[in-house]
Amino acid sequence: MANLIIKSSANDLVIQGSDESPAITVGATGTTTFAENATLSGTANALGTVTAGTLSHGTTLQGYVDSSNTGVTFPTGHVLQTVVATQPASIVVTVTANSWNNISGLSAVITPSSTSSRILATVSLGRIDGSSSSLSIQVYNATGGTAVGVGNAEGSRMRVSANSGPTSDGNHNRGLHATVIDSPSSMAALTYNVQWADQSTILYLNRSRLYGIGAQVYSAVSSSSLILQEIA
Repeated sequence: MANLIIKSSANDLVIQGSDESPAITVGATGTTTFAENATLSGTANALGTVTAGTLSHGTTLQGYVDSSNTGVTFPTGHVLQTVVATQPASIVVTVTANSWNNISGLSAVITPSSTSSRILATVSLGRIDGSSSSLSIQVYNATGGTAVGVGNAEGSRMRVSANSGPTSDGNHNRGLHATVIDSPSSMAALTYNVQWADQSTILYLNRSRLYGIGAQVYSAVSSSSLILQEIA
């Protein structure tokens, strides 16, 4: 049986809608243009290369599953969105000893697109210091009121995401980093804070305690960041 061939006598083949406006246009070189939404009810096995366009369902989809969870679905483990908070300033603050305090500037809000999504939080503190022998940080889900990625409860001990002991000379301190995962089971806007605690009441971020001499490497200032990523 021979193929059924539909061919335009002009340059384009145009299929019109009921209002006689073009619905589908096939150009002379085979380029096909849909005037409105196109629905594929089956499986698209080979789409080829998509060079432009916007993934959407109702409203613009910014690279992740939409809020109604009925639009584009990405495979498990896919990064759906990324939110970044940075603190490039050197900070000296007075805090309450042995208690959690928010680090200024290291707070971010992320809205999961599905209740099954997980939130990956990556904290990088370039330099951090206190005046005692041990300094700790934790990632805190302020919306849910829970610390993330901390150790098991053991008596009255503090549960932390990471811990570091500053050096005693006040110049040669170190960075502190943590990567933790949260399963909030929520589609509400979630606020995550980075908190720190120390036995002392004065804490230093992005600089050393004594600050050193300006031209020396040990007097350098750093930047710190909090990265939140929604994982499918």
